[in-house]
Amino acid sequence: MLRDFLLKMARSALGQRRSMCSISNGGAKGREMAAFDFDLTIVDRDSDTSVGQLLPSTERTAELFDLIPKCGWVAFIQHALQLLHQKYSMDAVAVGRHIRSLPPVPGILRLLRQLAGHHSNMDLFIVSDSNCFFISEWLEAHGVDHLFAGIYTNPASIAADGRLIVSPYEEQNHCELCPVNLCKGRILDKVISMGNYKRVLYIGDGCNDLCAVQRLRANDIACIRRGYELHRKLTNAHHRPQLTCNHIFFWSNGHDLYEQLPK
Repeated sequence: MLRDFLLKMARSALGQRRSMCSISNGGAKGREMAAFDFDLTIVDRDSDTSVGQLLPSTERTAELFDLIPKCGWVAFIQHALQLLHQKYSMDAVAVGRHIRSLPPVPGILRLLRQLAGHHSNMDLFIVSDSNCFFISEWLEAHGVDHLFAGIYTNPASIAADGRLIVSPYEEQNHCELCPVNLCKGRILDKVISMGNYKRVLYIGDGCNDLCAVQRLRANDIACIRRGYELHRKLTNAHHRPQLTCNHIFFWSNGHDLYEQLPK
């Protein structure tokens, strides 16, 4: 079973490299693009904290969760995965089983299929501070992995003993809005320039999506999940961030988001 996981991840990485090459050659000129966050945007949970909850309560200490503000999500999930493997014999197979069980945001699977099917001129991407193992496991389990042209996230690997290892996507110090391991705005700029997209939809929920949203152009569309961090930030009359895009849609589920999108 471990060998199957390794082969699947290798094929996934190869497929993503091929899709990026086709876009960088200018094949996407005149097309549209939809970039999705993953946690609380596609999957209706935070994947990192849900894995942390697999630890017994005695291990879910303030010290563990303090790693998030102090060192970032990669340090938190890496420590949680290490504890799960060393003390409770949970390998990548067991963690993947848990990830596949996480529920989707209501209506989001239908939305993804509609965008990929009805809008044949649209490329779908994921830009997430989760990791490639969690994302690929979940997408495949729900039958939508083939809909995406590419995934930009923290890399993951499986050690010989079955332990899952998550690494930073990058080490950056130019953007204060994003964590040091991944700047979503720079990724979005890169994908837009590679594909020469005429319009971009960015769909997210958290404050770490603000950098990407601020990179959107006037004709692009920011789709912000109602009731979450970024929605509260954008609707704060006293400290509202400046945006260039002229279109902001607030949504609660995939059904109402689809109804708001241009047809």
